[in-house]
Amino acid sequence: MAFARPQVAFLILNWNKWEITIECLESVFQNSFHDYEVVLVENGSKNDSYEKILSYCRGDLETSSPFFKYNKNNKPLPVRTVKINEDGSFQFEDGNGPIGEGPGLTLIKVEENQGYAEGNNIGIRFISQQIDPQFVLFMNNDVVVDPGFLSPLVDKMKSTEDVAMAAPKIKYYEINGSRNIINCAGCFLDMIRVRSQRRGRDEEDRGQYDTEIEVDFADGACFLMRMSVLKVTGGFDRSFFTYWEETDLSIRTTRLGHLIVYVPGSVVWHRETYSIVTESKEYFMVRNRYKFIRKNGTRWQAYRFMAYHLLVLLVPTVLIYVRDGETHRVRPFLKGTVDGVRILASRGEG
Repeated sequence: MAFARPQVAFLILNWNKWEITIECLESVFQNSFHDYEVVLVENGSKNDSYEKILSYCRGDLETSSPFFKYNKNNKPLPVRTVKINEDGSFQFEDGNGPIGEGPGLTLIKVEENQGYAEGNNIGIRFISQQIDPQFVLFMNNDVVVDPGFLSPLVDKMKSTEDVAMAAPKIKYYEINGSRNIINCAGCFLDMIRVRSQRRGRDEEDRGQYDTEIEVDFADGACFLMRMSVLKVTGGFDRSFFTYWEETDLSIRTTRLGHLIVYVPGSVVWHRETYSIVTESKEYFMVRNRYKFIRKNGTRWQAYRFMAYHLLVLLVPTVLIYVRDGETHRVRPFLKGTVDGVRILASRGEG
């Protein structure tokens, strides 16, 4: 038996960061659009995230935020836990199947970290089989939403059939004491340098980007996607593992003839910071640029990017890392470059 079909299914991943995840969940459950379900994929955390999230849902663990006041009156939250069988099928644990009216949380436990792409694909499969909503709201667990953020996205999708993805205005959670600095007001793609261009980044929000526009791709921090189109695309390409997978999904969506639109009436806050870049992030950010252009660009674009990366970026980037004391980034940067070149030289997609 499947859930009653809501309009929207939220899909959120957690990996070791239960503190920010429950802040994210609290903001979601306080949003003013009530026709939704939440699916949370516990993506192989090595700490007690799973238990902490369940404790929050029971009302035993509170969260705080500068964006809202904790609501104890909606606890306990309706929760059902799901495990994945060896054949990949989903099984409700302890007989806790579909719930009644009202938004609830499904918690899917994954034993090993599957990365952003495949972690989301697991959630997509569950949503497709058990919920089948009109739209899926992909959101990072380090995002906090404005109470009224969802209605403008849904309204845009309903009013324009050609729109398959709708992206909100994203602000930084906090930069230099301000919560009004833009992180992204629409995403565009530079296919020459294979770089994303986030409009308005680091600017104070003065309403200068309050007009809806068509964009090249949706920022993976938060976007709404039409379920029917998501099924056609097949979801995320798991071989990316993490980084550039949402850009790849966006390009595949637009090549099906659909539009991606920035909706400024929808606002969320993202904890993206200028913190230390891990070796893993450095590697995938470099390798996946090659992978993305190999998969989505022409042969000329791919080799032009390789020439630009090797002849213009390589040496200066390494020198900057050494100068700035970020020598931990040099090795993964070089490894990502080598593996990326190998992807371009291969016949397949890598």
